Amino acid sequence: DSLHELTELCTKKDAVIQVWKVKGFGREATVEPLVNVLHEGGVTWSVCWCPSPQAAEGRLGLLAAVLGDGSVCIWDIPDLSDRDAATAGGLTCRVAPVAELPPHHVDGSIPCTVDWLPHAPHDLLLVGYRDGCVAIVQLADGDSPGERMRVKQYFPAEALTLTAARWFPARLSGTGAAERRMFVTCGHESVVNVWDARLEYTPRLSVKTTCAYTIQDMTFTTSPLGVALALEDSSIRGVLMGAGAIEPQLKSG
Repeated sequence: DSLHELTELCTKKDAVIQVWKVKGFGREATVEPLVNVLHEGGVTWSVCWCPSPQAAEGRLGLLAAVLGDGSVCIWDIPDLSDRDAATAGGLTCRVAPVAELPPHHVDGSIPCTVDWLPHAPHDLLLVGYRDGCVAIVQLADGDSPGERMRVKQYFPAEALTLTAARWFPARLSGTGAAERRMFVTCGHESVVNVWDARLEYTPRLSVKTTCAYTIQDMTFTTSPLGVALALEDSSIRGVLMGAGAIEPQLKSG
């Protein structure tokens, strides 16, 4: 009905990204709001901070996000924590993106997950899409936000929606060349695929999990090399990657 139009809600409504500061760990942890960033892209599907620790004074850093309208944006997030937040909206701001890919930048496919290259100079984004494709996005200098991002590669990784696409962790090998081209995808097929960007359409390693549940998210383990998977049934499972299949690629430069 007119009050519950899901497509319009996800793609055309004003929305906000909230940034919180976490103090402490475990049961003693506390959180406090730092800034609310307003945007007009609808629902925010995924966000990722730039791994570089060198944020400008008065800024929290660069934040990449994939939005419901199909765009991919990067904002330079201001630090409002030292300002007077007593007045309404004191921690709320609307900032223009410093780089962006417009909606429908890859023939209408909707992005749903983003990861920032952890290896310096942090000039690549890995973007997963609802049609199962994955894109490597190049960041570069330009006169306008639209000129600072371009799709470098785009190819199918799965037949169903991707829920996670992650670069291999920084400093996993002795050189950075392999880390700029090796990544992992997973999603609704419950398959973990390891990719080398030089070999589109054919994963280096493909591991089918022993469950029928969708993989919701993943993170790397480094010793031993593998991934931890968060599944739809609220369980967490680990998948080890065969050293013979992966480690030679990481060391080959």
